[in-house]
Amino acid sequence: DEGNVEKVYTIKELHINLDASAPLMRADEAWNLSQDGITINGSGETVCVIDTGIDFSHPALIGRNSTCVVDCVGGSCLENCSVGDDNGHGTHVAGTVASTNTVYRGISYGANLIGAKVCNSGGNCSSADVIAGIDWCKDNKALYNVSVVSISLGDCSTHSSYCNNDLIAQSINSAVSEGITV
Repeated sequence: DEGNVEKVYTIKELHINLDASAPLMRADEAWNLSQDGITINGSGETVCVIDTGIDFSHPALIGRNSTCVVDCVGGSCLENCSVGDDNGHGTHVAGTVASTNTVYRGISYGANLIGAKVCNSGGNCSSADVIAGIDWCKDNKALYNVSVVSISLGDCSTHSSYCNNDLIAQSINSAVSEGITV
């Protein structure tokens, strides 16, 4: 009965587009540039990925780790070579950053990585563990040449103003004051 139809939608086929992210950001153009003889591809830099850990046995990430995964679940961050990524999200983020796969090359494919595990296998994270991870990356900046902290986490809140009173923001601001891009 036509009178009971509110809307008609066209169902479209969609595709993943990971291979389009670097060209969309024009990162592939930056890879051909150099500054003071240094190629702009992340080489010599270390990115701390605050997430579910990283599976450094993934073929696109082999040799990218600066250290074992840093396990911050529970608040005290310890380098633990038996911890990987029991969720997969952190490995995905790490691949976006530094994958060496020639088809799905990371934005900064020359960068090294540190995986700070702050989330459990279900992807749930304590803000205290996130802060501990950020602080560990900041405190170990000189040892591992940490220049970037990547955090792809949230609480689904909508913010209409700056949230600098949040404890995580205070930790981020502290890392930024040390010259780390977050």
